[in-house]
Amino acid sequence: MILAFSTSSFNSLVHDFHDVRHYGDSKKELRHMCPVLNKFGDLFLAHGKEKHLFLCLTHRHFQLKDGEKKVAKQESNEIHIKPLPENEAASSIPYMFLPIKADGKPGLVPLEYVIPSDDQHKAELEEAIEAACDEVFLEAFAELAKQEKVERIYGISLKCRYNLACDEDTETTLEMPGAGPRSLVVKVMKAEGLKDTFRDVTTVGWYFTKDKHSSKSLFNTFCDHPNICVHHGCYNHCIHCLHSSH
Repeated sequence: MILAFSTSSFNSLVHDFHDVRHYGDSKKELRHMCPVLNKFGDLFLAHGKEKHLFLCLTHRHFQLKDGEKKVAKQESNEIHIKPLPENEAASSIPYMFLPIKADGKPGLVPLEYVIPSDDQHKAELEEAIEAACDEVFLEAFAELAKQEKVERIYGISLKCRYNLACDEDTETTLEMPGAGPRSLVVKVMKAEGLKDTFRDVTTVGWYFTKDKHSSKSLFNTFCDHPNICVHHGCYNHCIHCLHSSH
């Protein structure tokens, strides 16, 4: 079900960010994608995946070199992301996947990895991966992606990928360039004022919850800037967050 990782798969299957950002919200006009997102949301809810998984816009900001993986690691209350040689990433676990058909059967191509912070985090990641390895769900995901002409555009991520201490009422996380040329760092910061600071954002992930009135999906967002990424897991604090159009 989970296919072997390869650098060539990452570089060839994952689109450059600038080529796919229009599937998110680069011009704050996400509404043209609402019908598609609603369909994926209803799919996640119908299969009971909203607890463990969320929909993501698969993209890359740089290519990997032979023998590398893109790996996230938590240090204190920050996440540091960079390419690592596979021998240094031996303890990492995949958290972002691209669903594809392999030999006529659904499979998950691992794209990005995280080093678990402890045994409990490892168990949570493994539980979420088990939820993702649902052949019926992946068949339905692939069929919807084909129907909406978004194959290789949207993928699946694990909600438990990070364990940052973040007050959802007042804080959010900010992903920005790290110390090296191919590195990123995710930091917790105050949410107030972000809307005025980051005007050009692209939504790259959607959490789904059920509207108690209509039982339809509502989606929450976290957003990505070409150089600075603003991530949101809380509906009330999204820079650009839309209700389902149902």
